Amino acid sequence: MVTGDKTAFYQCGFAGVQNTLLDDGGRHYFKRCSIQGAVDFIFVSGQSIYEDCSIQALGGFIPAQGRTNPNDANGNHITFAEYGNFGPGADTSKRVSWAKKLSIQSLEELTSKSFINSDN
Repeated sequence: MVTGDKTAFYQCGFAGVQNTLLDDGGRHYFKRCSIQGAVDFIFVSGQSIYEDCSIQALGGFIPAQGRTNPNDANGNHITFAEYGNFGPGADTSKRVSWAKKLSIQSLEELTSKSFINSDN
């Protein structure tokens, strides 16, 4: 569980089954971390960026959003998208029709540190 504001994790590993990482209130930055679990293993109510992280679903679902107010800063940009996907899971032919592929401009907006450097 991380609740501190302006907290950063570099090359850390988080492993569990359910509720592996409670990314609670505050602004958080994860870089080159490994996160794995099976059911709602990343619970997000913080305002966070996951850069170059390996997220491995061992079955079940990856995230659970903890947003309770539509005006909260957390979750305003929550989306599931990909850019530059490669490897065995890169074949998108059997994915849902609403899966997003990001343009370089969208990628830059969503990964900008300004996203987590905001109080709103």
